[in-house]
Amino acid sequence: MKKDQQTQARATFNEIADAWQKLSQKSEKYSLVQNRNALVLKELSSWPQCSRFLDIGCGTGQLVVEAASSGHQAKGIDYSSAMIDHCRDNARKAQVDAEFELISIFDVSTASKEYDVISALGFIEYLPRTQLDTFINKVTDMLAIDGKLLVGSRNRLFNVTSLNEFTDIEIELGNFDNLLRQAMAFQSAEAQDTSFTFLEAFVNAEPQPNSHPNTGVNVDTRYQYSPGEIYSRLQAAGYRLDAIYPVHFHAFPPQFKKDNLVEHERIARFIQEQAPSDIRVIPWCSTLIFVASRDI
Repeated sequence: MKKDQQTQARATFNEIADAWQKLSQKSEKYSLVQNRNALVLKELSSWPQCSRFLDIGCGTGQLVVEAASSGHQAKGIDYSSAMIDHCRDNARKAQVDAEFELISIFDVSTASKEYDVISALGFIEYLPRTQLDTFINKVTDMLAIDGKLLVGSRNRLFNVTSLNEFTDIEIELGNFDNLLRQAMAFQSAEAQDTSFTFLEAFVNAEPQPNSHPNTGVNVDTRYQYSPGEIYSRLQAAGYRLDAIYPVHFHAFPPQFKKDNLVEHERIARFIQEQAPSDIRVIPWCSTLIFVASRDI
């Protein structure tokens, strides 16, 4: 019998925890994980020390450890026991007071308005679409009224520029034209147009396939979202979208990238360092981080 997405994801992350630990270490090479973490730490740097920070789906915990090292009250949760073992070991080695818990976010007892900043990076792609709004509402109950939510998402607009099997899927589902128009809208926006009102034309949910091509993570379905769809869901939950950070810029098509990894990494690192908030590069980035504030 086919396993559900959550069961597949938990089993996979237990299997790859050791590899993820190595992948998450600081390196001179471009790292998607380090890029994402750096952007969250940038947002955290504007908050006072001892601010309360929660990372959902914390992996091997490097982001939480760094946040604790900067003086924040930092906690990470994950439903992979192997990941949490690495988290606690990393905290001990760093000699920081970081808290980790083996639990699903849906099993957390909600402490009203407990956290100032909450991040969930590389997490919502493993949720059934029917649970996405439930997740946002759950997090909203945990976030202070003036708090910040940072949500990472695989970028569906990248399917327009990747020119691979994901592009074929969007054409077959009838999504390609709408995604292309949305990608083009980012080219007319300012470097970081924090009103994001142009996304109101793209708030409809695009049809999703029943399964996705293999992405290196052993799950049948790994969801992607366009900026317009995330914008819509955040607005509906009472958030104001403050920023969209592009993550992992792809200067080359995926097949060409495989044969030119050094140059790919060099350009990706340049974008990470020089244009971390330039939304014009979004259609060529495989991941996005949405930064949102509570409006109510």
